[in-house]
Amino acid sequence: MLKAMSIGYLLDEKGDDYGNCLDILYKEYGMTFFIIMLHNKFERLKNLTKKGDPNFESIDDTLKDIAGYAILALLERDKNKD
Repeated sequence: MLKAMSIGYLLDEKGDDYGNCLDILYKEYGMTFFIIMLHNKFERLKNLTKKGDPNFESIDDTLKDIAGYAILALLERDKNKD
């Protein structure tokens, strides 16, 4: 549960930095935006598991990113239900 809370805090902090760009991107591209972002994260995860020693972000960081994007996608879907 602590990991989930830390991802929530991370999303809040990053959300402050990015402003409303997520709303804009979701309105323009819909779920395609999240599919692309999640695809990029899964590709990075595949590379990290093959190579091992990362230069910058760890496997744990990548998994947190994947969880974060999934949560953001759910929130955007809830926000945009008519």
